[in-house]
Amino acid sequence: MWKNWKKYIITTALTGVFMTAYMKSDVYAEDIIVEIPDTSISEDNLIEVGQYSENGFVYNNASFNAVNQINNYKNDYGYTDLSKRSNSAARQQLYIAIESVCDAYAVSNRSLSDMTTYGGYIIGKVNFKALGLTTEEAIETYVVYKYDNPEYFWLDGYVAYDSAGNLYVTSDAEYASYDVRRGYENLVNNKIKEYVNVASVKTSDYDKVKAVHDYIINKVDYAYDKDGNPLTTNFAHNILGVFDESNAGAVCESYAKAFSVVLNAMDIDNVYVVGVAAGGGHAWNLAKMDDGAYYNFDVTWDDGKTLGPFYSYFARGEGFLVSHTPNTPANTGVMFMYDVPSAPANDFDPSSIVERPSEEETTDSSSGGNSGIGDSSQISKVVKTIIPSDASYIDLVTIPGAYVQGHTANVGWGDEADICGVSGYELQAIRCIPKDANNNVYYRCYVDGYGWLAWAKNGEISGTVGLSKKIDKIQYIVTKNEQAPDMASDVIFKNVTRAALYKSHVQDHGDMGYCIPGTLSGTTGESRRIEGFYIESKVEGLGFHMKGHIQINGDVSSDNGYIGTKGESKRLEALTITLTGNKASQYNLYYKGHVQNDGWSDYKKAGEMMGTNHQSKRLEGIILIIENKSTQKQ
Repeated sequence: MWKNWKKYIITTALTGVFMTAYMKSDVYAEDIIVEIPDTSISEDNLIEVGQYSENGFVYNNASFNAVNQINNYKNDYGYTDLSKRSNSAARQQLYIAIESVCDAYAVSNRSLSDMTTYGGYIIGKVNFKALGLTTEEAIETYVVYKYDNPEYFWLDGYVAYDSAGNLYVTSDAEYASYDVRRGYENLVNNKIKEYVNVASVKTSDYDKVKAVHDYIINKVDYAYDKDGNPLTTNFAHNILGVFDESNAGAVCESYAKAFSVVLNAMDIDNVYVVGVAAGGGHAWNLAKMDDGAYYNFDVTWDDGKTLGPFYSYFARGEGFLVSHTPNTPANTGVMFMYDVPSAPANDFDPSSIVERPSEEETTDSSSGGNSGIGDSSQISKVVKTIIPSDASYIDLVTIPGAYVQGHTANVGWGDEADICGVSGYELQAIRCIPKDANNNVYYRCYVDGYGWLAWAKNGEISGTVGLSKKIDKIQYIVTKNEQAPDMASDVIFKNVTRAALYKSHVQDHGDMGYCIPGTLSGTTGESRRIEGFYIESKVEGLGFHMKGHIQINGDVSSDNGYIGTKGESKRLEALTITLTGNKASQYNLYYKGHVQNDGWSDYKKAGEMMGTNHQSKRLEGIILIIENKSTQKQ
């Protein structure tokens, strides 16, 4: 992301910043590194991340609530990749801290006033030296965060730090005003919904991605300045170049970032990529197709302008790399790039898609109604999905054939009725009870920050209580007597908390980074064994007792936070975890394991064994859920 700031002195030798120009391959210089003199910063009204606590990072200014109203357009590919890097746990902690600052700012009504020496406006800061990170490691982490979060268009093109080890999160000057920023955010929300609506009528991932690809190209023109060079204006390099049609167009970063954001909104796995193409800096994407593999996409180079979309760089395999070379983790500083997935040798073949009926019908929550089922005597044939029609959150919900009860922001639980929620307030949790005793109603919520939760049934709670997390989507199905397939065995998670962090010691990888509850520790699809497992409590009075079965060693147990071996090439085959300490009764613990040849197990409760005994099968991945017990209206 090159800007007209060459007159400023770059005060670090970590990287060189370069500029080249050529037709439709704008320069990649995503971030410029500057060191800010300590005396240049006024710390009034900064969002500063303080100590780590059970509920996440604590803000010095408590008026900013980082868990309210954040749009779910994020990607965690880069965060996961950080587990492979030096000081991985600290890098992931810094990433979470940066996210806390950005999320807090996104929901605030702040206008920024603290300007840096180079012209950016300061949102907040995080001290990376306290985490044991070098300046270079901190810069790389910040770059990865920006790749994962293109929805935050206001983040500027500098990585700024001071000699005390503070990394500054800064905004481009034109978005420093709250009114300007909020206006653009509303535009982005509406545009993403417009794109999703265009693509959601398709049944295959390939066709959905193609619809987004074509819609961008038909809406947007590549942006040149008067000299025929790629435009350097900020909007042309962020998602507004695509979404704000009143502007002059986009360059490759904008094409690729907007493409990524829309795919994120549709839950299609994708990766934002930067590197070199045709001798210049460039940006493109990888996205997962219906066969489960990642393929390459360059929306910019497929833009035929008045000729419409081309498909020369659409769903391409290894042949794409003849013209495109991604940056790698061997690059340092702002040129750092996470490992990108390898595409298959051949391009994706759309004829390989198996035609299947749609698994869900999309409705909306406007006026609280959802057509399609009718009264309680009519049974669902497909899973229905409720999404917001013209707002960034769901407020009113009706599920025909069921009474519904909702937990709403600032209101709490309502009564069981035909419709739940309060108009204008975010819905955070629901309960559904079938009107006909011979029926079952299954439902689950897509919760901001957590994704799809497990399926709930007949009055169980889905969503969160006490975390201020909004529900973005709801799925439901009403069945007659019988259970719905693959739904009833899931656990219903309520108040998921960061009461502990955990990580795995993995074959060839060694100690991987710490994970927050609900995320994968270890690997899948790599055939690598977990050799040891750590749990680090973040709550005084809460401990963990682990019992495991280890290759050759047999059954072992541990109360010191680690179980397994190192340097002995022995697989961990089974694991049982129980809660200990005087606060153990305040929490529920669930966990599941990815087992060699078997895949993912069901979630186990505290005290139940995960994995296998005497079958010589390795544990490859582990996910833990820790939730606060809370008083819930039943």
